[in-house]
Amino acid sequence: MASAAFVSVPYASIADSTIKISDKEIEEYINNHKKDFEQKDETRNIEFVTFSAAPSAADSMATREMLTGLKPQFDTISGNNLENFLARNSTLPFYNGYVNRNQIQQVNKDSILSQPVGVIYGPYMDPAQQGQQGAYVMSKIISARPVPDTVKVRHVLVATFQMTQTGERMPVRSEQDASALADSIMSAHKAGASFDTLVARHSDDPGSKEKGGVYEGVTTGRMVPPFNDFIFTNPRGTSGIVKTEFGYHYVEILEQKGSSQGFKVAYLAKPIQTSQETDNIAQNAASAFAGESRDYKSFNDNFEKNLKTKGMSKFPATDIRPLDFSITGLEGASRKLVKDVFTSDKGDVIGPERVGEVYVVAVVTEVNKAGLASVARVRPMIEPILRNKKKAEQIIKQLGKVNSLEEVASKFNVQVQPMDSLRFTGGNNMLAYEPKVIGAVFNPENKGKTSQPIAGQAGVYVVRVNNITTTPVEAASIEEQRNNLVMQTRQGIQSQMQYGSGNPYIDVLKRSADISDNRPNFY
Repeated sequence: MASAAFVSVPYASIADSTIKISDKEIEEYINNHKKDFEQKDETRNIEFVTFSAAPSAADSMATREMLTGLKPQFDTISGNNLENFLARNSTLPFYNGYVNRNQIQQVNKDSILSQPVGVIYGPYMDPAQQGQQGAYVMSKIISARPVPDTVKVRHVLVATFQMTQTGERMPVRSEQDASALADSIMSAHKAGASFDTLVARHSDDPGSKEKGGVYEGVTTGRMVPPFNDFIFTNPRGTSGIVKTEFGYHYVEILEQKGSSQGFKVAYLAKPIQTSQETDNIAQNAASAFAGESRDYKSFNDNFEKNLKTKGMSKFPATDIRPLDFSITGLEGASRKLVKDVFTSDKGDVIGPERVGEVYVVAVVTEVNKAGLASVARVRPMIEPILRNKKKAEQIIKQLGKVNSLEEVASKFNVQVQPMDSLRFTGGNNMLAYEPKVIGAVFNPENKGKTSQPIAGQAGVYVVRVNNITTTPVEAASIEEQRNNLVMQTRQGIQSQMQYGSGNPYIDVLKRSADISDNRPNFY
């Protein structure tokens, strides 16, 4: 721990406008720090404007009218015909099972569930459905009854098929054989056979087999509808065979808790979609703009004259890479636009290209080849560093030979600032981000002396070290500290990988490998 005092002459005391940094100076800095500015992949920058092809108010009304036209059928149809009708006409799936009020997550839920059974509610707008524009929906309660809040159940699944690793359904046994085996399992259990033994021998459900076929705390809507309704509409202790899309289940209800109202609700939904007329208007406007924009200058002139006056905006997108799938600022897959950007030259105008619900017209503003970064690209990063370096040289020259802190403070009209209980780690104080200053304070040669000027991060410092002492620290074993350091390192690597900084080990291999990546040409 150290006790010191210091004087700081901030770089901000010299106006940035008085310091000029040339391209040659930046280029020299790049060459002296090549590893920091190597660019393995070519990147490109663009500017773009968008022309909305989102559904218009007329499109929205047309969708509503289309849905309303189906209301008479929705009102009278029932049973299997209802399921078939919804499969043909609705974009919301029909769950033909009871769902507890608390599990229903629909906009206007209270209004929907307050309707009598069989009465249609709507059309209403549901913005959460079918993308940005939402959908119009009509709902109808098919049935309502009290159901338990949770159920504990066990079952033996006799499957008729199994899923392969490629997602294909592979037959296991015929419907007739599965039904016969389920019947024999039920008979064996009713005759006294152990349920656990029946599960171990016959169940095809890997999710419950190791637990004796048991599922605990099951809530409504979690299981497929026939299974759901069997366990929520029959009393505790009921057992029987249930046929589902997976096969035949021999089911026993072990426990039920709580009670609330359950509902079967059918939803008829139509997404609000762009009409051909609306799409044509947007595409024609984008095509007209692209046709008049032959290069970067005409692109900007055309934007200023014809689009900016209408309240439209121009957007930049930087550091686009050859394999990118999306572009910042655009919602939707932009793969084709990315490919077009990389087959164009600087100044080329691209589009119109449909991305999501807009037509995009873009211009290539920068081509950053692989290798060392260009001066223009890294100037915003390097210029402040070089500017502060020049400011430090000016301040140090004005300081001359330093005799005392008080002399420096008087010359630059600043205060001498004491700093007690300063740790080598910096701590929470104004020197925490000045490692050169901290280093000077704990340099044994500076004890009891006033240092010469130090060029720091925020200014030039002069320090006087009054005393350096040691203090007890909390005891910790070397093994414990080692384990903590290993854990912190692992967490840091995982964070890098999770948030897009890459895998540091793989990155090292990439830099040392000689690979020609031709994927952008085909993907």
